Amino acid sequence: MTERSIKMGLTCYEAARQGQARYAFTLAHELGHLLMHTGSSAQMARGNSVKPYVNAEWQADTFASAFLMPEGEVRRCSCVREILTRFRVSRRAAEVRASVLNLDLPF
Repeated sequence: MTERSIKMGLTCYEAARQGQARYAFTLAHELGHLLMHTGSSAQMARGNSVKPYVNAEWQADTFASAFLMPEGEVRRCSCVREILTRFRVSRRAAEVRASVLNLDLPF
């Protein structure tokens, strides 16, 4: 059986423990890699000619976004600020999630 673990720097770990929004996303992103890419050869494709869903980084970001901000709960939010506050994510993560869900929300 393959050992599965997430490795990160102490700074990232401490920031996540302190609840800094960016690092919760980082941890969820790495969890996505652990669940989806362990034991497989993940595509590390880059560039405009590559479809996003083929890119392992896009996959991990998409996983993290859905994991931290479930669609049904995000759709109940009235603004981006509510998303970032409720789910303890960064403003950028909240804005991207709203955009992906085609929600035209004010900040």
